[in-house]
Amino acid sequence: MPFDWMDSQVSGTRKGPKQQVHRAVLEQAGLLRRMGYDAKYATMRCLANVQWQYDGQPAPLSDTEIKKLVGSVYN
Repeated sequence: MPFDWMDSQVSGTRKGPKQQVHRAVLEQAGLLRRMGYDAKYATMRCLANVQWQYDGQPAPLSDTEIKKLVGSVYN
């Protein structure tokens, strides 16, 4: 009798964490924009949140990538 839940369907790539952080930064930047904050403040907050989340570990996105994402929300 096979157990379907024992067979994992997880892909072998490491795109998961990067996509999750990408989505989270876009959502946070969008929220800050709707709340009336400027791009400089939103960039600072998004960078700080990712740095805090991955304290002591390399983050999936670089600071430059995060700045570009926030900039895309404000343009």
